[in-house]
Amino acid sequence: MEFEFEAVDELEFNSNPNRCIVNINIKEQIQYSKPVFLIKYKYTYLNEHGDLEDCNLDTPIISPHPFFVESKDNSLNSYNELGLWEDTIMDNSMTREMIKYLVMEDYELSNLIGLNTPQSFRIGIMRCLSNFRT
Repeated sequence: MEFEFEAVDELEFNSNPNRCIVNINIKEQIQYSKPVFLIKYKYTYLNEHGDLEDCNLDTPIISPHPFFVESKDNSLNSYNELGLWEDTIMDNSMTREMIKYLVMEDYELSNLIGLNTPQSFRIGIMRCLSNFRT
């Protein structure tokens, strides 16, 4: 299953025109006789001039990247680096439900999440899933 959404800096929307297009690819697999989800992320920056740039290991993580965490030295917190590109997580009722919400369309998701935006809710799910890797 594939899903794509565009991340923006919701707090600095007017002063940060950059966008991050997030492509999520999820596959169900069996590893060590257990069902797992293999989640791969691809990020593409879209700047204010409409230029696209793939985000890879040599590209700095900048806002509004979903795993961007501002710190004093402008580095990424180490716990986020682990789930930045790919996660393998156990397939269980909780992770299955999280993935269901991760790939849900905005209009449907916004009716289920209260005051959060679909973008911030998805980013929260991505960060949580990165803590459940096998």
